[in-house]
Amino acid sequence: MYSDRNPVPTTLRSAEAGIWQPPNNPPEEGVPIMDGAVTNCTASSYARARPRLCSAGLPLSAASTPPPHMLHTDSMILTSGMCAALMAMVFFAMRRIPGMAPGGLYWWGLSNAQFAVASALLVSQGALGLALGIGLSSTLFIAGMAALVIGCREFFGLPRYTRLVGLTALLATLGLLYFTFVDNQSLMRISLVGGFATIVLLDVARLCLPGARERIMRFPALVLGAVALAGAALHALRATQAGWMFAGGAPVFDPALLMHVVRLYNAFAMTALAVGFLMLAHVRLRASLERQITHDALTGALSRTGFMDACDAILKRADRLGRPVCLAFIDLDHFKTINDVYGHFGGDRVLEHFAASTTRSIGNEHAFGRLGGEEFALLYHNMALEDARLHSYRLRTDIERHGCPSDDHWIMYTVSIGLVERPPGESLSALLQRADAALYSAKAAGRNAVSVGRDNGADALVDLGATAH
Repeated sequence: MYSDRNPVPTTLRSAEAGIWQPPNNPPEEGVPIMDGAVTNCTASSYARARPRLCSAGLPLSAASTPPPHMLHTDSMILTSGMCAALMAMVFFAMRRIPGMAPGGLYWWGLSNAQFAVASALLVSQGALGLALGIGLSSTLFIAGMAALVIGCREFFGLPRYTRLVGLTALLATLGLLYFTFVDNQSLMRISLVGGFATIVLLDVARLCLPGARERIMRFPALVLGAVALAGAALHALRATQAGWMFAGGAPVFDPALLMHVVRLYNAFAMTALAVGFLMLAHVRLRASLERQITHDALTGALSRTGFMDACDAILKRADRLGRPVCLAFIDLDHFKTINDVYGHFGGDRVLEHFAASTTRSIGNEHAFGRLGGEEFALLYHNMALEDARLHSYRLRTDIERHGCPSDDHWIMYTVSIGLVERPPGESLSALLQRADAALYSAKAAGRNAVSVGRDNGADALVDLGATAH
């Protein structure tokens, strides 16, 4: 039937060799027609080509079923596509949780939705044809990768660069469409899609891996970084080899094997990346809820619960290391009058101003909290009584001199401070009682003062401001 002048088509020679290649169909996703190569085909495209293989005189066994790896790959892609659709719904639903939006959830949901549709188109390329099966699925893959990296940048509080990422994705898509419908070059399609995926995955790894420094984010950050780096290496390898082959070079790796490794990675990575991002979102939600419990919403200082927990931890560490600890109770003088004169908005401004001023003046190892109303507490860790007294004095005088800036005026206010040093082994409750007694002494002396409590219960007035009354 075939002779030297009428040679067996490459498609049929491949089939006779036990390697399936759909007739009259360019190699999808850039796998060249060559001995030992298998095109990126699907079970549906194989079924469509089967009658033509049989009519060519091939044995029925050679055209009955596609190779087993083809079925397995399609099943994995379809399964991962369904998982991506489910994760898209999860991300969109999580956006309704207070404190979660924006946080990248919308973009991650959009990315997974695009991956899900692309997966369905990819496994149906035999029935849909080149335009939908390859052109549209690859376009959606590029768009999904763009949404992925935009979501990562938004989650970590960085500029999204939506226009830059979108422009890059558009250029890659235009190139993809050109090499699909104008000049059908499958190798160039591989280079474009693989190159864009490499850039995106490298950026995802760069964004996620630094998060491993934080204990609570370590596992998801490492998982995302590892998956992204592995994908970047695979896509870069395949894109580079495709470009090399387009220039006329011989392939270094089996194109069919490399294609299936990349497809299997993509099927795995869609789920792995979605789960990793979901874990990051869970960490963010957990941190948000914990902060609501441990921090005061108005001032940003520790709440009463958070302050007590911090005190317990500091006292245990101080006992273990033999370090000094001092506690200061602080009260804003005549705060009710401030509310009456300037309104509750003015009172809130004063509370925020005092908390910000105190936070700036202390280090991270100290604990500062709002106990309620206009009452605050400051636990000095690894600071002797005299050093704590000097800090309390500077804090009181700075507040008295500068006051709180408001819209068109300054709100002048003062504070009273009761300071005590903790003897080794003293309980937190006893320490709190002595600090409260020292604060009472400062108020009794006329307010705008610092009173230092002694172990014997007597209070010595160390500082009394000029405007005390």
